[in-house]
Amino acid sequence: MHPTGRFVILIGALCLPVGMIRADVISDTLRAMGSKPGAPELDGRLQEILNDDFRAGRFEAALAKVRPLTRAYADHPEVWFVLGAVSLQRQEWSEAIVAADRSLQLRVDWLPAYGLKGIALTAAGRNEEAERVFDRTIQLAPKDPGPRIQRGTHFLHRKTASSDDYRRALADFEQALRLGAIGGGVLTLIGQTHLKLKDPTQAESSFRRALSEDPTDVAAVTEIVALCDGSNRGVEGSRWLDAAGRAIAGRPDDPEVRGQLELVRARHGRHLGEAPARIERSFRDAIAQAPLLTVARSEFAEWLDSQGRTREAVPVLREGLREPPFDPHLAANLAWALAESGSANDMAEARRWLAIARKLEPNDPYLADTAAWIEHRAGDDAKALQMIGPALKLVDQVPEVAYHLGVIQAGLGRREEARRSLRQALDARRPFPGEGEAKKLLRTLTSG
Repeated sequence: MHPTGRFVILIGALCLPVGMIRADVISDTLRAMGSKPGAPELDGRLQEILNDDFRAGRFEAALAKVRPLTRAYADHPEVWFVLGAVSLQRQEWSEAIVAADRSLQLRVDWLPAYGLKGIALTAAGRNEEAERVFDRTIQLAPKDPGPRIQRGTHFLHRKTASSDDYRRALADFEQALRLGAIGGGVLTLIGQTHLKLKDPTQAESSFRRALSEDPTDVAAVTEIVALCDGSNRGVEGSRWLDAAGRAIAGRPDDPEVRGQLELVRARHGRHLGEAPARIERSFRDAIAQAPLLTVARSEFAEWLDSQGRTREAVPVLREGLREPPFDPHLAANLAWALAESGSANDMAEARRWLAIARKLEPNDPYLADTAAWIEHRAGDDAKALQMIGPALKLVDQVPEVAYHLGVIQAGLGRREEARRSLRQALDARRPFPGEGEAKKLLRTLTSG
């Protein structure tokens, strides 16, 4: 299975995975603008798009409704702002940037539009331009902590970030606190920055402070439970989860937060070796509460694969890929699941989803492993051996790749090479899907 990833962006004081902007944040931004002179009905139409299609993840439908409004109300900046937000959700970075610029032409130096543009530039990897945008917001509002938080988040999560970028992020977050930022969310960002700087002690201290100010801060809970699990403090991790669950129970109107907490519970359960039924329930609850939380679907699919239930992952992944934008990890995992568990008729669909994933992540070496496994399952080990090349850099860290290489080599009659690859996979002493098959194949090759 393809590993999951996360790229965090900031709108206001909310940290969310890339492509996820909460509809209520945009609604609040529009309401803060007040009534629209000459167009009193416009706010209602935009709010309807946000509350219906946008909130439900129907971004194509939202786009179809907002585009005509840009023609009918072309001189209203909020229309272009919503178009930019929808474009960002669709991962159309250039369109989001153009829409943000149009908002800024109509309402000069509007901070929300600058924030939207900076986020889109960061997601597109246009780091220098994004930094200039965030610098401008700080010039416009030097005593407002929000622009500092946005620029710090840019440094923390921009592509090809360095240690210097992390230190600049830390300086911005600390300045935001001095300017009066609400502590919980900023302290979580500070903790995440310390993790990037390989200082887990300082990171945990920040997460503890964040949770003392806001026990419902699910990002802080996620990080502190992971730190506990990584240092064999499972009981303490359970206490943090239980405390967060009690606090979040008082927020029945926020299913996304509850969904994220259930995902953390599933991860924690896997670490503790809880009963599979309990882990599965947590994964399913996470998806039911937050159906747009793609990382939950990816991790659930990976877990099902590890349980020998790969075919059951197919509908879980398909549901998350009903309409664009397509998450590359979901697409890659669906390609894998179809190839691993499907029939010959499933191979064409597997190749289609793999092509989508590779278009979105052309340099991802894990996709080379998936491509090779599809060809192996289709019966073409010679082609599989060619395809797996870019993934070979991962064999020392990912035993599953070494296992796949061994299977392909065995299929080509290269028994000694296959034995070496299979031993490398098993010597890693880390569980991986197919471990039992790897042991069986190695015995066959050794005894033969």
